[in-house]
Amino acid sequence: ELTPWYTDYRNSICRFIGMSEHETFNHPIAYLVVVSTAGSDPVAAAKVLVTDIQPPPSPDKACIDPAIPKYYLLLHDPHLAPHVDPQAVLGQLKEVLGSVFLVTLNSVPHSGTPTEHLAPEAVPEPAVSEVWTTALAETSAMLEQLELSMRRTSLASVASGKDSIASPMTDEGFPIFKERPDRIDKHGLLGLGSSSRMDGPAEPQKPQYGAYLTSDDLQGLHIFAKQFATQKLIKHMETSVQQWNEQVASNRRGLTGRLNRLVGLKYFGGGAKAPGAAPVPVTNRQGVTIFPYNAPEMIMRRLADFAFMLRDYRLAFGTYDSVRKDFQGNEKFLKYHAGTQEMLGLTLTLMDGVGRGTVDSYLDAAVSGYHDTNVTLYLARAGMLHYEVLRERGMFREAAPLLIGMTGEDADLRSAMLLEQASMAFLQISNPMVRKYAFHLILAGHRFSKCGLRTHAYRCYVSALEVYSERDWALIEDHVHFTLGRQSFHLGEFEAAVRFFLRLLRASRQSQIQQSSYLREFLYLYKQYAAKSTEMELLALPQVPIPHINTSAVLVSLLETHSGQPKQVASSDEVWDQMETELFREGYAKAGSRALPGTISNRGKTSCAVGEPVFVTFEVENPMNVPIQINNVFLECSFGKADPPKSTLKWSADTRSPDRIEHPEFDLENVSEIALDDKERRKIQLRVFPKQEGEIKVIGVRFTLCGTVPSYCAFVTSTVPGSAASHAHMTLTVTSPMPLLDVIFHAFPSTMLSGQVTRVVLEINNKGNRGLRNLQLKTSHPTFFCIGENSALDATVYGTASDASITMQESFQAGNLIFNLGTSPIQLPAKTEGDPTEDPKTRILASGTTTLIPLWIRGDKVGKQNFRFLFGYQSETTRDDSNYRTLRYNMTTVVHPSLRINAFTRPSGRALDEFILGVEIENLYADGKLVLKQLSSVSPTWAIHPIEEDKGKRAEKACVLEAQQTVFKYFRFKRAVGRPEPSSSSSSSVASAEQIPEIATMRAIERLLLGEDSMRLNAPDLTLYVSSVALSDTSLVSCDTVPFRGLTANSRLQWRLTYLQNLYPGLTVNQLKDLFTFYFTDDVDLSMVWEVAAPIAKTATSTTPTPPTSGHQYVMGINLGMQAPLQALQAGLEPLAAAAKAAAGKALFETTVREKRALITSLLKSRGRDVGPVRVILRSDLQCVHDFEKESVCIVPITITVRNTSWASVADYSLRVIVAPSEDAVPSDTTAPAAEASTLSHDPGFTILGANFASGRLDPEKEASVTFRACFPQPGVYNVGRWRLDVNVEPVPAPEAVEAPRVMVVGSDGVAGKASKLAVVAAAARRDAVEGARASSYVQAPTVPHWITVLDKN
Repeated sequence: ELTPWYTDYRNSICRFIGMSEHETFNHPIAYLVVVSTAGSDPVAAAKVLVTDIQPPPSPDKACIDPAIPKYYLLLHDPHLAPHVDPQAVLGQLKEVLGSVFLVTLNSVPHSGTPTEHLAPEAVPEPAVSEVWTTALAETSAMLEQLELSMRRTSLASVASGKDSIASPMTDEGFPIFKERPDRIDKHGLLGLGSSSRMDGPAEPQKPQYGAYLTSDDLQGLHIFAKQFATQKLIKHMETSVQQWNEQVASNRRGLTGRLNRLVGLKYFGGGAKAPGAAPVPVTNRQGVTIFPYNAPEMIMRRLADFAFMLRDYRLAFGTYDSVRKDFQGNEKFLKYHAGTQEMLGLTLTLMDGVGRGTVDSYLDAAVSGYHDTNVTLYLARAGMLHYEVLRERGMFREAAPLLIGMTGEDADLRSAMLLEQASMAFLQISNPMVRKYAFHLILAGHRFSKCGLRTHAYRCYVSALEVYSERDWALIEDHVHFTLGRQSFHLGEFEAAVRFFLRLLRASRQSQIQQSSYLREFLYLYKQYAAKSTEMELLALPQVPIPHINTSAVLVSLLETHSGQPKQVASSDEVWDQMETELFREGYAKAGSRALPGTISNRGKTSCAVGEPVFVTFEVENPMNVPIQINNVFLECSFGKADPPKSTLKWSADTRSPDRIEHPEFDLENVSEIALDDKERRKIQLRVFPKQEGEIKVIGVRFTLCGTVPSYCAFVTSTVPGSAASHAHMTLTVTSPMPLLDVIFHAFPSTMLSGQVTRVVLEINNKGNRGLRNLQLKTSHPTFFCIGENSALDATVYGTASDASITMQESFQAGNLIFNLGTSPIQLPAKTEGDPTEDPKTRILASGTTTLIPLWIRGDKVGKQNFRFLFGYQSETTRDDSNYRTLRYNMTTVVHPSLRINAFTRPSGRALDEFILGVEIENLYADGKLVLKQLSSVSPTWAIHPIEEDKGKRAEKACVLEAQQTVFKYFRFKRAVGRPEPSSSSSSSVASAEQIPEIATMRAIERLLLGEDSMRLNAPDLTLYVSSVALSDTSLVSCDTVPFRGLTANSRLQWRLTYLQNLYPGLTVNQLKDLFTFYFTDDVDLSMVWEVAAPIAKTATSTTPTPPTSGHQYVMGINLGMQAPLQALQAGLEPLAAAAKAAAGKALFETTVREKRALITSLLKSRGRDVGPVRVILRSDLQCVHDFEKESVCIVPITITVRNTSWASVADYSLRVIVAPSEDAVPSDTTAPAAEASTLSHDPGFTILGANFASGRLDPEKEASVTFRACFPQPGVYNVGRWRLDVNVEPVPAPEAVEAPRVMVVGSDGVAGKASKLAVVAAAARRDAVEGARASSYVQAPTVPHWITVLDKN
């Protein structure tokens, strides 16, 4: 049973509720007078006892029937009255008193020593010991208190007069346990005086009753009890029932009884008392209405109670129902009416529901009536009976409100148990109401606490906490934890109290006063617990939740925080790890002949030197609304694999703690006191001072809360528990003296526009004890930055043009290899100014020196950008090459939109080597105007020109774009001036072919497929032509500057890698770098230079002009070739691929056949477009005037020029001009004037004089022209743009002279005959591949008409 105490309470209420005026269950029905044969005159003693029990007349006892039968019991003890004949005394009593019973008892212990008048064998041995102990355990205390109650002046004062006349129960329903006065016999029971005790030693505190009774005595008592109950009591009750039923109940069933019940006592028995009239109710001193025992209503109630006790439920139900009607409708009789309703419900329950009405309706009426009359005990009894009925039926939803309604402020104990039962009922509903269950448990615990039952209160709160925990109901959780903490303290559970109060120290909505109270009580509890506990018990307590330490963002640095720029050394996530891996591979692994074997294993660890302090910064927050302080704050560290040394510091307000805690391997900084205001967040920086070389692990931080509670917080550095890198950056690698890098970004922009270029000065300081060299920088956003040299601090983003023309062309040499993206060396100051022979990697930044490096940043992408800077450097000492140190920085910039640029190209109809460029420009900058200064192109082959070159004039005004304004600009692409033309000689053509980026790429792919060597791509430097066209009235700016070239190269590299990865998804980045060049021949990149329009000048002018905000936007990756860059050579790869697959065991990049095949498939199945390489342009006079009277036909020459735009293939072409049929002629009235319409034919036709067919072969980048003569017989408008071009494209055969040296190179490296044989096989495979390459065929036709207008001169 879940709540046995409730069962005991319910049983106590039902058993010991006492006498009441409204029911007769506890009224006496007989007197038992007990006398002993040991007395001198038993008959006289019995008469005296009978006279003493006659109660005096009293209004409080008017309901008790004094005329109840009297029965007598004669006790005979042969040892106390050995010479008395019990049968003779019994006869005398029967003659005088009537019904008498005789019981023989033994009252002396069994003993082998003879007494004065008894022989030993005459003393019988006791049969059963402690026969009454179990029975007296429940009733002894009750009967003792009842004895005290009977001695009082007013029996009703024991309990509320409204509850019962005489009851040993309190108002809450529990017995009254008080000390008995000395005048009461401590050994007797209910009137047994001291004369009935034997002289002897003092009795023990717990006397054993019935220890001397023999088996004959027990059998005699059993016979007496049975005879007394069956022959006397039950017979008397049956006789009374029969008599009352005939005399009273039958009369009340007649017409008079019905009228009496209908009209009431107002007219029948309510007036003056006449002789022989029925007794009327009286009122006692407490104002309680009491019916006399001989009133018909009381007789009927006694009849029903007797019938109920005799189990005649049908008679009892009818009688209860009859008497209920007598009490109905009168407020004075409300208690009587409630009592009958209660018995009707109980009787109907025992009758299995056979009767009028329902059990619920009767018991509800009883509870309501008892509640209105404020009789709490009977209200509790009726309510609990109703609850039992509902629980038996499983109606817990209806039972809970019933129990809650029975609670009140007058009885905390009863209310606590009823609320607890109500919570159980909520939990046993089909859909449990868990929140109501927990809420009423809290109410029950509160009421238990008010009555001092702390164990029950603790149990209720703990059960409710299981529901409320982890629901973010802060106020409820605070109340429960606070109450449980106090209850645990009062119960002596100090550890549990401390644990509960620890949960109150957090951020909550409690007031400042309440949280201050929580903190004071917690500190007091902890002091009490600490005084009684061991060190291990204190360590087992949970961590103190205040102050809150952000352990996931602990920063480890070799330098103090300054300039508001936090060092993100401790942020060891996947991005930082990847960046450091790339920095090692790109910046240090191949820097020299010596590798760095210990670098990768030490990745993420912070390197420090002996005597060099390490700063550990973490954030501390006080979440509470009250100020707190922490004392003796220091780090917890360990050296190597040893355990952390113990540092026990006890804070005292009188003495100051040491500033440094010394250990053999390291020292720790100790902060004596840190005061935190309410809700304050502060960064704390502590230092570690290494003394020996090795590894120091920063594990956590120790502190003392308010000088009382020692606490420890471990640093959590990884979300993956147990991972190898979880504590990497918290591990300090202590080395010999090393350089120490510190950097500061000056004028780093917090916001900028997309494309805006800003210079940032990077201050580099060496604060270590050694010189610094080989400084490398790895950035997370490489397209945003360009690093300069110390000598370029004054360099501008754009240079100044040499002339003031509308166009300008520049050129510079640039490498054509894909370089490492994001890793850049930082050039330190040279030892000797202007020494060109000095290796930049040997430059050293001495200890304690500073240098400034320019850093240009360009807003390449819109949005909030979180830049990560990873600096790597080494010591000047050569023996330290095996290690490098890193420094991590985080900076943030928000990039806003400025310009949106879209570009498109199409072939020009004027020339074969021209393209038309269209640019759509939209101003997205909402806060101002933008001025378009110039458009520049960067290409190895092409240059940009104005669309109308004849004007050659600069714009008269600036090209200003308003917010959200869009403008279209058109330009023309031509071959760059100064570009070397292809040579006609074979040797020159072979040499020039090797300079073509596409050829170099194909050679690298061939070497890859054939496995000739593993060298990187051998692509020479190329010349990039930068051509610019002015868009405003301002002068052009030069793009041949370090910032422009660096930013353009980084953006180009980012686009190039992305493009190649999409085109060849099966290749890795390293493979792409070894196969493809940085630029292809026909690649073009565009840059739109702009600046923010200057605002209108104000009256007050500044002497120092502010430089305008300027920048440029890129359009990357325009290719002006007719074909995809590698389309012409793609066919030659298939035979090479077949040869590569046949070369078993010769793995190039991968070691498995599956990886080889995937690589070859990715190279062969490119995603580029497949189009023909030949361009066609038709030229002729657009209008011809001819005198048809002199000559009957008009002959017009038509020239068709074809050009092979491929640089690696020859094209065989055949061109045929198609004579326009008559239906293809266009009516002359569509283009000719109306006056001449009559002279023009509406259906003219033309012919070709001579051949209309031509064929030939075009070498790479060559062109040929064919002229046809069109013959027009009459005036009209003719479409002569009808032709068909068939093209066969084949790769250029490689000369043997070129292949032979390559074979010799491979065989001359000292490799044995196997390598030479492999080279010969590779060369043969290449020749077979070129010879077996399939020719590609294309058919071309005009897409637009070409009109010629022929007019008659007359």
